[in-house]
Amino acid sequence: MKNQKKTMVCVTVQKTCEQLILEGAKRSSGGGLHVVHVARSGDKLLGGGTEAEALEFLFRSAQQYGAEMNMLRSNDVVGTIIKFAKQNAVECIVMGKGGADTRVALPEGIRDALPDVQLVIV
Repeated sequence: MKNQKKTMVCVTVQKTCEQLILEGAKRSSGGGLHVVHVARSGDKLLGGGTEAEALEFLFRSAQQYGAEMNMLRSNDVVGTIIKFAKQNAVECIVMGKGGADTRVALPEGIRDALPDVQLVIV
């Protein structure tokens, strides 16, 4: 995957996000890498009591791969991801499979709104 793509990596509060960032770095190959976390308005930025540790881990991981880290707040997670992707001319979005509590509509909503963007589920 040598072609340069503007790539967006959607991360959560889990430390396994480093795997997603690595996958995004491989796909961007110097084309521009954005790591994005969307927290719902009113929620703690990164969830539980280890918020500062998780935030530091995300920034360190993003920096290691030359990515720009973006922390966003919104109750419309899908809409915010779509808006960010359009504003930054993203060509590839990397995201995790999600757990049982993840809404199935997340990848489908993104795919429907951004049909020309490659969506990679890791």
